[in-house]
Amino acid sequence: MMLLNQNAIHLWIIELDLTQEPVSEQFILLSTDEKARAERLKLAVHQEKFIRTRASLRLILSKYLGIPPHFLAFDYNPAGKPTLKKTLHSSLHFNLSHSGGLAVIAIAQDSPLGIDLELMKTPYPESIASRFFTPSEQALLAVQTDRARAFYQVWSKKEALIKANGQGLAISLRQFSVTLASHEAITFHNVTWQLFTPSLHPDYQTALATILVTPEIVVYRNPP
Repeated sequence: MMLLNQNAIHLWIIELDLTQEPVSEQFILLSTDEKARAERLKLAVHQEKFIRTRASLRLILSKYLGIPPHFLAFDYNPAGKPTLKKTLHSSLHFNLSHSGGLAVIAIAQDSPLGIDLELMKTPYPESIASRFFTPSEQALLAVQTDRARAFYQVWSKKEALIKANGQGLAISLRQFSVTLASHEAITFHNVTWQLFTPSLHPDYQTALATILVTPEIVVYRNPP
């Protein structure tokens, strides 16, 4: 079994385009609900990435829990954030994100967290910044040389925080502001979140939200 101490956060990077396991073998690991969600996706590439991401989540969590991946069961809050069912008697918290050809899964012990991964594209979507960023964030973006990278830094931080909070897009992204710092603290809804920007891939921007002030972040790649 994988061990995880109270101050550690494990980040698992999955290269979805390089996964060797046949997608049919990963599909059988999923629950009935997950299979139905996969089948509702219209494009085959989206189906495959969903299946590989969810199967990887099960395989990884099984390493910490010591039970077969297909035995795992999840609950979902009103915003759709998954948690392990209480019947598993686990204190693990996890969150996942995928973009382009990568997925990332964050795992912590007794500590809620949120993770966001974004494939950086040029030109960046200016309309999103004007709609969802606060005036201070828009002003910060305007003076940057690399505005695309700055946009994705801000966007991924905001996404990670609302995922950690658990309310998702029920929260207006204009309710709080972030900066381009690699580590900052944001107090939101009476909880102080620490925002980090771990560098996982040169073409992607990643943000992590946690209540841990100085977490030990450990990165793993492509679980077997």
